[in-house]
Amino acid sequence: MYLTIKYMVVVFILFLLGGWKVIEGAPAPISKEIYVNPKGGGAVFTKIQDAIDQGIPKTNNKWVLIHVAAGVYTENVTVVQNKQYVYLKGEGRSKTIVASMTIHGSIEEAVLMVLADNFIAQGISFKNTLNMDSSTLENRMMSALVASVREIAKPR
Repeated sequence: MYLTIKYMVVVFILFLLGGWKVIEGAPAPISKEIYVNPKGGGAVFTKIQDAIDQGIPKTNNKWVLIHVAAGVYTENVTVVQNKQYVYLKGEGRSKTIVASMTIHGSIEEAVLMVLADNFIAQGISFKNTLNMDSSTLENRMMSALVASVREIAKPR
């Protein structure tokens, strides 16, 4: 348990730093595009989790681009192990925000939990609003838990 938490903290710190690229090269082809908009606006989904659950097949092996429109999404997002090759693309980290407050303060309540390999997030922020007004960091919870390989957090 301690080793798992230590690993998650390291990944979380790397995720927060932003501005880094893990790989460089020709982009892989996108096999499917899905649109999410919290106000509807012609998008198929209003929640990111619904787009992942219903729009990506189990044991997926091709990149799926999920366009996430600007807005605040109040939800927790989990990418389970058999939903690989997910590319979440927002309209800017200050415009596309996923915010949620944990109830019990457990690690499993991270706003973004990625358990699948091959995940990309770009132009989107994940914020855990638990104790946002606290002047200390001791009671804050993580916003993202990434337990996979080949994940990329792209700036902007």
